[in-house]
Amino acid sequence: MQKLGASPIHADILLCILCALPTFEALFATVRASRAFHATYVQHGKRVLNSVAFNYVGPALPLALQVARYDSHLSPEGFNTGLSDNDHSTGLQVEIKDVYPLVNNEKVVAEWENLFSFRKKDMRHETSQLTSLESWQFRKAMHRLMLYTRLFPTDEKRTPHTTGVSVGLWVDNVDSSDMIASNRDFTDIALSVGPAVILECYKTLGFEPLTETINKLCTDTTPDYFEDKSSRPLLAGYLFKSVSAVLENRDANDHRYVSLKIIDIDTLREESCSQCGAESYIGGLWGKTTWDYLSLSSQTLGTYLFPSLSMFMKGELHRNPVEIKHVEALLVKTPFKEIHEDIYSKNLKLPAWHDRNDDYWICQACLTQFVKDHLHLWVIMKRKEAKERIANDCWYGYNCRTQVHKSNHAQQLNHLSTFFDYGFHYSTKLRAHSSCINALALSSNGGRFLASGGDDLDVHLWDFHQEDINKPCHTLVGPRNNIFCLEFSRSNQFLFAGGTDTIVHQYDVSRLEIGPLSKLPMNMVREHDTIRDVTCSPFRDEVFFSGSENGRIIQHDARLSFSPNIRTADIIQLTAEVTSVQFHPTVENLFITSDSNSNEQRRPEPSSVAFDREGKKLAITSLHYYPTIYSLSDTYPIAICTGNSVARSPSQRTYSNSCTMKHGCFGGPGPMISDDDYYLGGSDDFCGYLWKIPPVEQLMAQREEIPAHEWRLDGSNIVGFTENADSSKFIPTELSIPSAVLKGHNSIVNTGLIHPQFPLILTAGIESTITLHSPFPSCPFSRRLSLTPQEVRQLPSSTTPEEARVIDSLLLGVEPAFGESADEAEMDTIRLFDRILRMEGGADPFEVLPWVQTSEDVDDSSSDASMV
Repeated sequence: MQKLGASPIHADILLCILCALPTFEALFATVRASRAFHATYVQHGKRVLNSVAFNYVGPALPLALQVARYDSHLSPEGFNTGLSDNDHSTGLQVEIKDVYPLVNNEKVVAEWENLFSFRKKDMRHETSQLTSLESWQFRKAMHRLMLYTRLFPTDEKRTPHTTGVSVGLWVDNVDSSDMIASNRDFTDIALSVGPAVILECYKTLGFEPLTETINKLCTDTTPDYFEDKSSRPLLAGYLFKSVSAVLENRDANDHRYVSLKIIDIDTLREESCSQCGAESYIGGLWGKTTWDYLSLSSQTLGTYLFPSLSMFMKGELHRNPVEIKHVEALLVKTPFKEIHEDIYSKNLKLPAWHDRNDDYWICQACLTQFVKDHLHLWVIMKRKEAKERIANDCWYGYNCRTQVHKSNHAQQLNHLSTFFDYGFHYSTKLRAHSSCINALALSSNGGRFLASGGDDLDVHLWDFHQEDINKPCHTLVGPRNNIFCLEFSRSNQFLFAGGTDTIVHQYDVSRLEIGPLSKLPMNMVREHDTIRDVTCSPFRDEVFFSGSENGRIIQHDARLSFSPNIRTADIIQLTAEVTSVQFHPTVENLFITSDSNSNEQRRPEPSSVAFDREGKKLAITSLHYYPTIYSLSDTYPIAICTGNSVARSPSQRTYSNSCTMKHGCFGGPGPMISDDDYYLGGSDDFCGYLWKIPPVEQLMAQREEIPAHEWRLDGSNIVGFTENADSSKFIPTELSIPSAVLKGHNSIVNTGLIHPQFPLILTAGIESTITLHSPFPSCPFSRRLSLTPQEVRQLPSSTTPEEARVIDSLLLGVEPAFGESADEAEMDTIRLFDRILRMEGGADPFEVLPWVQTSEDVDDSSSDASMV
């Protein structure tokens, strides 16, 4: 018969329930809540404590008990409990006094396991994803570390000699793999304070907990452990037999791969960076679970553990003490997670960066570049939101070197941006020509002078040192037909012009800055066909190349008397007309050419080529295709520049190149940086386009390679570059959002330049004016810039009566009766090209020039890369 008040559940079941509880908190709550459970606990307390302790700690319980029971006042020989690491039953008894230190230690170990798991195995989860075996190995290593730190002196009763003996006893009896796991992620100093203090450093993202604890170990004569390196009792004991020294003596070189000592290598996987696509071990990627570690909450953080984000500021900003002080004041109170969210949600993200998704992870290199590209923009936005007074902009922006060593300059001007960050919303027109402008050239060494030429046969020179640049400073004559190319020599002694009159005209412009010039050329070099391009040596004024439509590239030397009998050694004869030739800017005797041999190579016809200022990148502008960027270290292109992702109405067009010869150029915000980060090109949609070019390494990592057997032609609009039909196909990165779309034209834009000194971009084309684009309403050479109209003239969908009049005149073989005024004559020219655009603008080069497999595709493996 059951006693009154007794539990209806058998005592053995109650015992099983108590032994299955996961934590001591659950055990004590259960015992206090029920007399039956309390009675069972009183009767079987030791067994219950042992079971719950094992449930809570796991197989690492023996080591955990050693740590919990360690008493710093015991002798070095007395700290051992006599339990082996794998003893889970015999002699193992948890006492009630062990519970409190056991629980406290396990909380630290559990948090460290979570941190270790998502930093080393799976950063998508903030809680541990370690397997049971991995968890046991990690916890075992952590308890070894805790026990090791207990051997350090914490008060005057422990002597350095005693500590050294304790460390020696511990080290001699510990396996190398445990020692590796304990030592890998902590410095010698961190080992002295233990995981709990270092965990607090991670939580606060600062070093204050560590410095406070370390300084307690120092005597009165060494108040600052990090500054005073003399007479430290800690070092006297620890360095007596350091972990690193023991591992070296044991030749345990595999300590570099500590994660593999704990994590099963078969469970690891490489992940791809969401930005560059580079494969990386998951611990090397950054995402939403790790943004907090980039937050700046103390000065110590930026100095020792995680570099301050301000150190990655763009250009020279990281060396500007005035800006750094203001930026770090913002960073201290703003978590990086919030900064990252602002950049994406408030339209600060640059076009080169992909949109986020739920699986967004980037590598260290991309994270650094992301901060460089956006942090200064975020700081400006925060200042504007706070309605702070922002100083006038320095023209050189973040690339200004004066901000580093002149505090007054740094304080009086804003250096957080360059004019490229603002866009080019203002413009003005340079009027002197009476017909299409085909060529622009800036003088060497600063771009003081601009040369322009076109179909009206005049070469106009413009001086940017004028107070109001409303007319040319000089006009040169001599060409008898359309001008296609202009080029200044290395030190501006000569200006060369070429075009359809088959003559290269050499002008003496050495006195351009100080006096009048002769309008006539000093020399003329006759060719046998249209001159498509002229390029001057970057090392000698007198040496230049010309390329013509008869396929000849000729090297000329003005130091020799010009003769119609050119040496054979100075001629390169191609089988197709030359479309462009350019000297390399830094390597003597190296140059590049392009030709119209598109039928043989099955590629769109290139109309121009351009190097960046260091000669590391190359751009090719082709008919019926996009500007294509190459690295000189690689055969295949790394990027194409399009406008496919520009927000526009259905009736608006985007970048295209179908009708005229286009010339593009590289450039950047000012002369203080060596890399040209931008590329400028004209378009048939009556706009100029400016693209930000990411670093070469990033573009090469994003480029896709498809094996030949996986390439499918049917139903695909993807363009690939290949050596031949049986080779792999390379798909370059598409830069589909330009940094700026330059408007203000009424017809095709053929050519453009980025000024090397001033905040200025120049564009020209079918119209008879040169358009100067600026971020500001005024500049030193013009105070009459106005807002550029944002509406772009639409291409008529059908022939207008005015257009028909012009076309009929041409068909009858008579000169079109252009309007009486210059504006009407220009509109007639525009109507002519409107007709050409409607006829040729939609041509597909891969329909005009389809891929046809020939024997050369297989036999000639050394041919130039082609497109398919």
